[in-house]
Amino acid sequence: TEAGITSINSDRTTVKNYNISEGTFPFSQAESIIFDNKTLWVGTLFGLCKLDEPERFIIAPESESLPSQMIWDMHWDNSTIWIGTQNGVAFMTSRKDFQSLTNESTNGALKNNWCKNILKTKHWFITSHDNGISLWNTSFPASNPEIWKNLAFERLSISRPINDMAFDGRYLWFATSKGVFQLATPAEKFFGDFLSKFIVYGKLNGLASNNIKSIISHKDSIWVGTSEGLGRIKDERVQMIYPSSGQYNKNIRKLYASGDILWIGSEAGVQFINTAMVNRNE
Repeated sequence: TEAGITSINSDRTTVKNYNISEGTFPFSQAESIIFDNKTLWVGTLFGLCKLDEPERFIIAPESESLPSQMIWDMHWDNSTIWIGTQNGVAFMTSRKDFQSLTNESTNGALKNNWCKNILKTKHWFITSHDNGISLWNTSFPASNPEIWKNLAFERLSISRPINDMAFDGRYLWFATSKGVFQLATPAEKFFGDFLSKFIVYGKLNGLASNNIKSIISHKDSIWVGTSEGLGRIKDERVQMIYPSSGQYNKNIRKLYASGDILWIGSEAGVQFINTAMVNRNE
C-alpha cells in the first residue's frame, strides 16, 4: 500500500501492518509484492525488500545487483523472480543475484529501459514501456535482437500507458485508460504469423468505464478492474459484477486471485468476492 505492507490471515479476521513508523518496513510505500514459495519479496521505489522474520521486512542484500533501485513491477513464474525497474529488467540467477537486460545488453531489442509492467509465460517474457511492448523468446539469448518482437505505440491502435497485463494461456491482454486490448495473435504464433492487431473491449462492449487499472486471468475469464467497478470478459462476452449486499468501492486499483477468491484492491481498501458463486449464479 501507500503506507507499507498489510497482511490478512487465512480466516480474514486478523490484520497486521508493517510500516516505516514502527520500524517493521524500511520505506514509506510498496509498489509490488510476490511470494516465491519460500520468501515474501516487496518492490519499492527505493529498492527490494524481503520478510526477514515474522515481524519485520529488511532491505534485501540481493537488491544491490539490480540495474535500478526504482522497482515498478515483479513477477514469479514458479521458477524465477523477474523484476521491472527504471533501468531495465532483471531476473534472479542460480547464484541468487540478478542479471540485467537493458537496451544496451540486448543490442537495442529492448526499446526502452523503463519497464513498468512485466509478465512471463512459458516461452516469452513481456514488458511494457514508454515506447510500446517488447517480447523476448526466453529459449534464445536476449542479446540476439532477431528473436525479439516489438510493438511500437506509434504504429498501434493501443493506448499508452499500459497499466497492467495478463495471459490466459493463449492470448495477451493489456489494461489501458481506453479499454482492454487483446492481442489477436495467439502465443503459439508469435514466431510465425505475428500480426500486431488488437481486439478492444470498452464501454461500447458493456464495461462501466474505459479506464482500466488492473486485469487478471482467473477461472477461464479475464477479470477487469475499472474506475467504475469490476468486470469480466468470458467467451467474448462482457459482464459487470455488482454485489447484492455490503459496501463496495468501485474505483479498483489491483486484482489478485487465490483459489476461488478474487481479491480487489480499491481506493477504500481491500475487498474480495467468491468467483465460484458468480459462476453458479450465471
